[in-house]
Parts: sequence; C-alpha cells; structure tokens
Amino acid sequence: MKVNFLYYLGVVVLMTSCASKQKMIYLQGIEQTATSEVVNYEPKIQLDDLIYINVSSESMEAAAPFNFGGAVQQTAAGNAVQYSSYLVDNQGYISLPIIGSVKVAGLTKTELHDFLKIKLEEYLKDPILMVRVINFKVTVMGEVKSPGNFTINSDRLTIMEALAQAGDLTPVANRENVLVVREESGIKSYYRVNLTDSEVLKSPIYYLKQNDLIIVEPRFTKPESSVVGANLPITLSVISLLLTITILATR
Repeated sequence: MKVNFLYYLGVVVLMTSCASKQKMIYLQGIEQTATSEVVNYEPKIQLDDLIYINVSSESMEAAAPFNFGGAVQQTAAGNAVQYSSYLVDNQGYISLPIIGSVKVAGLTKTELHDFLKIKLEEYLKDPILMVRVINFKVTVMGEVKSPGNFTINSDRLTIMEALAQAGDLTPVANRENVLVVREESGIKSYYRVNLTDSEVLKSPIYYLKQNDLIIVEPRFTKPESSVVGANLPITLSVISLLLTITILATR
C-alpha cells in the first residue's frame, strides 16, 4: 500500500512537470529535420507611414533636386542620421519634388520602387533608387519582460522577433493564447495564436504589420500568480517533508 502511494505520487509529480514544460516550449510539432517554404512576404504601405526615398544617378547634380525634405532618426549607436522622408497623408499620398503627388498607400515597397523608377527615367539616365519604410512600429503589452512600443529599422518583422525585442515572455505568460490586434483601413481585426504550435508559422499574423498590437495574457490572474509565487518555497518544503516521512515509514 505504501509502495503504491509512492508510485502514484511520483507519477503525479512527473506528469505535472511534463505538462508545465509543454506549456513553455515554442513551435512544438516540428520534426528534427524538416523544411518549409519561406513566404516572400512584403507588407503594403499604409497611412502615416514614413517613407525614405533616395535618388541618385551618374550625375549627382541632376539627381539632387529629387531628394527633398528630411527627418532625423537616431541609430542604434546613438548617431543622428538625416533621411529624405515623406509622410503618407490621410488620403494615401506623398508629395515628391518634380514628380508631384503620388498615391502610395496599398503598394508594396517593391511596387513603389518600380513605379518611381519609370517616372525618374523621364528625367535621369540610369537612376538608382532606394525606398524604405523607416517608422515600422509595433506595441507589445502584458506578460513580457520589457513591454512597450518598438520602432524597427525594417519593414519585415515576425511575431517571434517582436517578442524577443520585448525581452521574451515571462514564466507565467500564456503562450497558447496570444492576442494580436490589427487595424487596416479603419477596421480592427483580432487574432489568437498558439506560440507553442508550429502552425503559427502559417498564421496571417506570423509576419506583423505596421502598428500591430500584441497582448500576452497570464495563465492565471495576478492575485493567483502572487499567491503561488509567495507560497512556492513553503509548498516545496512541505512536499519534500512528506516524501521524506513516507520513505522513512516504508523502511
């Protein structure tokens, strides 16, 4: 009887430990050696995006009039860099020197690049064009180590990369039910995603969009979390004591 008790107690402890571990591991279900096709995702330009456009050619003097305006942005090293930047207005347009007003909302960066290059070829020989979105921003809230707004010097960001920017999830975070709020054309959409499941790689929110909001909920409410955290050493001590007494009693 006593031996059976020890056996079942050990099984319960082992199962609890395994269940807790399963809730902490990301992207479960991937084979040890597996491949998947990488989606060539490119976000579309939205209202209030800040577009960096730089024009050059064989003649710098000829290209100079096409580079206008500027915004100062801090680099990771703390240096200030001047950009020729254009804010997408509430109608989806930017105003470029000489070329004039261009509707950019709804275009990808590549589509805008190709469109502008055709326009520039009317004025310049072999124009070289660089186009970037320089204010790609997402917000991460809830059970992460460093919540906040994150401006990324790239226009391609995954949900995993955003959470890494926020210092990763806390131990009490619910990895199986993360909420992503996305607003497009004035309409809010809500997505729930399980980060422990490798199917997240196929989710429409794996690649984030401008101004996405990520909310990580706790696996239990804060008061419960506080109680568990405060009483964990006592609970472990009691379990250890009971195990010791049981082992001694069976000898």
